Amino acid sequence: MNREMQQFTAKTFFRTVELRLLRQLLERHEGRLQRSWGYFECPDEITTRHALLTFFIESRETFPRELLDDLHRINMLSTDGGREILFELANEVGTALCPPEPWSHYEEARLTPRHIALKVFIDYPGVFADALKRMPFRSSDRPAEFIGEDEQVEVNLDESLSDFTEAAHAHYRAIYQGEYCTVEHYEDGGALHLLLGHGKKPISRLAVDEERNEAYPLCFREVAHDTMVFVPETGRIFIKARTDGEKRCLADLFASTLLRRPMFFQHAGSRELYTPRPILNAGREFLMRPCHQGIHAAFVTYLHVSKMVAYQPRPEWTVGMYDRTNAVRRMYDDCPNIRWNEVALDQVDFQFILNDRRHPNAPRKRRTVKLKFPNVLIYDRSTCQADAILQELAAHGFANDTKGHRPDAIDLCD
Repeated sequence: MNREMQQFTAKTFFRTVELRLLRQLLERHEGRLQRSWGYFECPDEITTRHALLTFFIESRETFPRELLDDLHRINMLSTDGGREILFELANEVGTALCPPEPWSHYEEARLTPRHIALKVFIDYPGVFADALKRMPFRSSDRPAEFIGEDEQVEVNLDESLSDFTEAAHAHYRAIYQGEYCTVEHYEDGGALHLLLGHGKKPISRLAVDEERNEAYPLCFREVAHDTMVFVPETGRIFIKARTDGEKRCLADLFASTLLRRPMFFQHAGSRELYTPRPILNAGREFLMRPCHQGIHAAFVTYLHVSKMVAYQPRPEWTVGMYDRTNAVRRMYDDCPNIRWNEVALDQVDFQFILNDRRHPNAPRKRRTVKLKFPNVLIYDRSTCQADAILQELAAHGFANDTKGHRPDAIDLCD
C-alpha cells in the first residue's frame, strides 16, 4: 500500500487534479479522518493543493481502512490498461470521459490514467465497479486454453453456479488451506467471464508499531484472482491460475459443474489449439492481410524451425529467422534447402499495428504476439484490441476447431 500511496501523492497529480474530486473522496470518510475539508480551503488554489498534498503524505499511515481501500481500488485502474477499460465501458453507457477537443493544457493533463480513474470512481461508481471486474481478465498473461468436444454449448448458471462455487471453494481450501473464496461473473461479447477470488498461503512479516517503537510479527494472506473465459460458440475456455495443474483442475470443475459434462475438456485434441498449416500450405507467398477493423497492419517477424530425430530429446538442428515485415519469405529465400515435410515449425512471432478507435490520428500502437505450437500464445492482454488479435489469428486459419482440425478462414471483412 505504501507504493500505491507514493504514486497517488505525486506532485504532478496534485497540481492538476480536480479539487472537487479530492473533496468528495475525503467527504466519503468524514468523521474518520483527522481533518475535514474546511481545514484545507485557502484563499488561493495553489495553497489548497499544497495543504492537501502535505496531509496525504504525512497522514497516510493513519488513514482509516475504508479510505485505504478506496485508494487501492483507484490505483488498480490507474494504468494504461485500466484507462482503456474505463473508456470502453463509458462508451457502452453513452458517457464521455474526455472533454471535446481541442483541449486546454489543464484538460490534457487530466487525461492520465490516475485522473481518469479518480473521476470515474467519484462520478460513475457503477462503471468503476464493472471495470474492476474486467481488470484481472485484461492483465492475465498466458492463460491456458482448452478446446471442448463440442461447439454451440449452453451454460445454465441459474441451476449450476452454486455447485461451481462450492466446488471452487473446496478446490482452493485443499490447495491453500483457507476459507476465503468469491465467484463473480458477467457476460461480454457472447463469452462467460468468471472471476474467482481466493487467499494465497499465509505469509509472515515483521511490522512496526510506531507508538511503542517496536517490531512485531504480522501474519496475513494476500488475495489472488483466477479468471475463466468460456466461449460457448467455439467450446473454448481460457483459464488463468498460478500453475498448469490448477488450470487443468479448474477446467474440469467447470465441465463437471457448469456444463454437467465431466469429460468435455478431456479428449485427445483439447490442447491442440494452434496449427502452422497456413504458412506451410502457402509457403513463400504467405501474407497477413488484416480483416478486423481494430488491426491496421500485421506482419510475421520471426520463424523458428527445428529438425527432430527419433528417440532424441534435443533437435538435430534449429534455425531462427528475423525480418521486420516478412520472416516467411526471408526464411524461404535464405534457407531454400529446408525440406518442410521433415521439420517442425515451432514458433511464429507476429507484429500487429493497432488502430486507436478513440483517436484515429494518434500514433498507432504495436503489439508483438508469440505463437508456440501447439498451445502457447503470448501477448499483452491488457489492450482492448486483444479480442481483435485472437480473431485475426483465427481468420488466417491458425486456430484449430473443437476436433483439433484447422477450420476454414473466418470471414471478418464485412
